[in-house]
Amino acid sequence: MKLIPEHEQGLALINVLLMVALASGLIAAILIAENAGIARSTRLHEAASADAVLQGAELSAIAALRRDMVQHPDSDDQTEAWARISDTDRKIAGGRFTLLVADAQAKLNLNALAKNDGPSLILLPAIVQALKLPPDTTIKMLALFKAVGPISSIAQLGLAGIDPATIAKLAALCTVLPPDMNRINVNDADEAMLSVLLGDPILGRLLANRRARLGLLTEGDFIAARSRVPAAAGFKSDFYWARGRVTIGGTTREQISLLRRDMADNQPRVVAISRWLGGAAPLDAPPLKPTS
Repeated sequence: MKLIPEHEQGLALINVLLMVALASGLIAAILIAENAGIARSTRLHEAASADAVLQGAELSAIAALRRDMVQHPDSDDQTEAWARISDTDRKIAGGRFTLLVADAQAKLNLNALAKNDGPSLILLPAIVQALKLPPDTTIKMLALFKAVGPISSIAQLGLAGIDPATIAKLAALCTVLPPDMNRINVNDADEAMLSVLLGDPILGRLLANRRARLGLLTEGDFIAARSRVPAAAGFKSDFYWARGRVTIGGTTREQISLLRRDMADNQPRVVAISRWLGGAAPLDAPPLKPTS
């Protein structure tokens, strides 16, 4: 029997250890790749599930708004079914869900300015004054709409040289909708908007408190307050926001839809005219409550 020299035995042991180390590294790399693939697959599955929930939420809002056109064709307010389907941080299978359906006609539609709508032209300077914005803000905005017509985002006011901080303040009382929408729903406008509409903060608070008690306002409420319905105001809406957030596992997805309802072939119709999935939300969209 031939004996292997001691130094060769050491080399053989080193080679074995190197092979074991390489094999271990290869196995570890395979496991890491498999784990990464599993994690990626899990995230994709969670995102797909969350998106399906968001699509279902939009369809629920559409169905509620379509029914409301039949049941309450002359008024829209917070006592109606479309306003009650909103939910915050609801537990669902595998995660949490939040939905907000809000009236998009609770603010001044800036695109009405592109059509030289008289009441809107009068209301804009009042809004600028109420927000304590630079006096030339009105002039800049009117020049923009005269030059380019309707805009697709309130952020585009920056084209007129209006700074982001001012645009953010304007978003509290202004929105961007199709130009044919030129009336603000007093049943959903907040107290600040009511005060601007009426030109009187005390009267705005009075009617806001009355609406809080009764759930809605009517022309009779304005008469009782020794006022009248402003020319830029109304009691119904055709544009709504549907905003949802879903968290499933470690994945959170958000969707914002701008819905328009009208009549098509004598049938009520509600369609999404714009959608935002993830990314930055429009400044004039209603915020969601933070989840717990």
